[in-house]
Amino acid sequence: MLGEKLRKLRTEKNISQIELASKLFVTRQTISRWERGETIPSTDNIVQLSNFFDVETAYFLETFKSIENAYNKNPNVFYQIKKFLSIYKLDIYIFSLLISPFFYILITPLSYLGLFYSYKYKKKYTPIVIILVITLTIYFSFDMIYILRLLFGSGTSTTEIFID
Repeated sequence: MLGEKLRKLRTEKNISQIELASKLFVTRQTISRWERGETIPSTDNIVQLSNFFDVETAYFLETFKSIENAYNKNPNVFYQIKKFLSIYKLDIYIFSLLISPFFYILITPLSYLGLFYSYKYKKKYTPIVIILVITLTIYFSFDMIYILRLLFGSGTSTTEIFID
């Protein structure tokens, strides 16, 4: 841990906590807390420590890498989902576009089943169901054509305007 490394370097140089604190412009209690692992020095303090003891900053930061690796082995579920979504965001959008016609394929026959049911049992709401089925069929047909045009690149075009 960082505290153990700090204590080792300090005792090797035969420096007290008070002397180290005065060199870094912090209190002796701060040094004591760092060594006990109660608090973590700021990045500025880590740079000062590495300069004072003439070691690389990585010497102190390796501790944080091991903590990060331990965390990455068993991360939070929400962190995993967030990471997955950030990596595969575009793929999810494309997949959504590609799978949306299948929803249309499912909804349209279900609406026809509702129509047949209401027609067979002579329900009072049959005219409303007929209007809904026709509307859904027209809407889904146009939307399917629009999506296919977007997917295959013939959806939009540009117009050039020449100004003389």
